[in-house]
Amino acid sequence: MSCFYVQPQDVTKDRVILRGEEAHHCLRVRRHRKGDVIEAVDGAGMGYQVRIERVEAEELAGKIVGVRPEWGEPKTKITLAQSLIKGDGFDWIVEKATELGVHRIVPMRTGRTVLPTVRPGKIRRWEKIARSAMKQSKRCRQPVIEAVSPFEDTLELLRALDGILLAWEDERKHSLKDALSELSSPKTIGILVGPEGGFSADELELARQSGARFFSMGPRRLKAETAGILAVGLTLYELADL
Repeated sequence: MSCFYVQPQDVTKDRVILRGEEAHHCLRVRRHRKGDVIEAVDGAGMGYQVRIERVEAEELAGKIVGVRPEWGEPKTKITLAQSLIKGDGFDWIVEKATELGVHRIVPMRTGRTVLPTVRPGKIRRWEKIARSAMKQSKRCRQPVIEAVSPFEDTLELLRALDGILLAWEDERKHSLKDALSELSSPKTIGILVGPEGGFSADELELARQSGARFFSMGPRRLKAETAGILAVGLTLYELADL
């Protein structure tokens, strides 16, 4: 069944309205008609089953026939704080992290980040990618994508969470499972992933002082984008929250 995005303000007690691009996609691309039942999500935690009742050129209205709070959402809220990557690598991270169920994404600038600036409009592009991935994966919350933050500010943001995990290529003793075992039923977790050149010694020390638990991603050196997505997936797996 097709899944579409409805703006929260376009949901009433028992009706929803799809507008613009979403209505066009529903009617012209997916070829839905009056009487069809579709699925819709509002990006804020609600999923709906909707029977189409009224169709216009760039708008359709439907009756809510089913409600699914927190549909497709993991119980653990994960914040992925990932160093910026040159090219379109971060686009891929946003898409896959959304599919896996992250709650928030923090584009992070570290001492060894190669990308010097983020052009205007990039955050809006990432939000659009996240919205599309949210619909495709049938979850009802769109991840929050924060503004690009320096490493120190990112650590400050993560301090309020139940635990901070840091993927470090030189960690030899502790696996991700070991790091998670030191947390007591965490509901919120931050995962720090550095650039291709890794975190600097000063950044690692700041992370330790902030209570971050370091873990190994295994014996092979992974690309930064691979490490971030793998860390999210393994965290949810270990917590039985996929």
